[in-house]
Order: sequence, then structure tokens, then C-alpha cells
Amino acid sequence: MHPHGDDALRDSLRASVVDGDVFFVSAPSAVDGNVWSGLGALLRWVSESLPELRVVVDLTYVGCVDRPIDLDLDVPAVAVVLGSSSKPFGVYYHRIGALWSRDPIASLYGNLWFKNLFSLELGRRLLTGFGPTELPRRHRALQAAAVRRAFEAGDLPADAAASDVLMLAFARLDRCPESLAPYRRVRTGEGGVLRFCLSPAIDAALVREDASR
Repeated sequence: MHPHGDDALRDSLRASVVDGDVFFVSAPSAVDGNVWSGLGALLRWVSESLPELRVVVDLTYVGCVDRPIDLDLDVPAVAVVLGSSSKPFGVYYHRIGALWSRDPIASLYGNLWFKNLFSLELGRRLLTGFGPTELPRRHRALQAAAVRRAFEAGDLPADAAASDVLMLAFARLDRCPESLAPYRRVRTGEGGVLRFCLSPAIDAALVREDASR
């Protein structure tokens, strides 16, 4: 998601892409943790206007949004789609992922033999035991409370809001405070887009809930 809009992103790609380039894009956006409605149109435009560009779509926050997301990835520009269970479930070293590629990726071939069966079974049970929107719907109130407490403590700017992705908040600032400027995900003049991680606050709230039972 380009800070100046979809047209600016297309102009930037058109001016800089050379044959063999690979463009990575995340859905939802890793810039601010929000669903980007323009992704489908961008992928179709790349297929038609920049056929030499290969796109990798990273579904990095799959399972972290409380509503279904309609993504049409069956377009020529999309060369690879990948995702991981690490964001919705954590599970650290036992997280599993998935990757679809139009062409074989030789460096991944060894995964056919060298794999952790426990991790695969744990991942299978997590993915089949929880629906794709179940956990974010269950914990959405904790996200809102975490944003509110962080703002009251002075840890978030006044313009901060909960992202579509459960464990994130974001702010789009016309003028970014000097203390936060190094953390801008995207710069727009004196302002920019900031992304904040709420995982520690949400984890602490879950611990408090468990302790009170």
C-alpha cells in the first residue's frame, strides 16, 4: 500500500521494474495491519501491464482478521503464495507454513524428507480446530482495551487505532513526533504510517483472565 495511493504505487513500479524482478506484497498489509481492498486490482494490472514482474503474495496474517477476506490470487502475475501459522497461533518452533508456487523451488525440495511430524500434526489440529476468524473475533475486545490503555499511558499517539489484524494498531500522522520518527513503516513528508505491536498487552490480559478463573 503506497502512502500516496494506488496510482503512485503503479507509477513507481512502472518506472523501476526490470525483467526478472520479484515484488513481495502482504495481505493484509504488513505496513499497517489492515486489509487492502486494492490488492486484487493491482495484481490484475501487473498481469496486464508488467508481465515481466513476478509477485509473491505473503498471507502473513492469515487467521488474524475477524471477517472473511476475498482474495483472487489466480492471476498470471502471482508466482508464489505463502503463509504461516505463527501469527494466529504462535507455537514458536512448532509453527508450520504453506507455500504454493507455479514453478519448482529447488531450495525447498529437502522439506519433503526433513520435516517435524509433531509440528505438522500440531499445526493440522490447530488449523482444523479453529475457524479462520474464530480467534480474532474472540479476542477483539482485548485488542480495543490494549489500544485504550496504551493511549492512556502515553505509549500511542492520539490518532492510533486498532488494525484489522488482531495483534496490531496503527497511526497515520501528518506530522510524526521525533521520538517515533525512526519507527515509521512508510514516510510521507514529515508524517508517515506507524505500526504498533499489541501482543504483549493482549498476552498479559489473557494471563489475567486465566488467573481470575
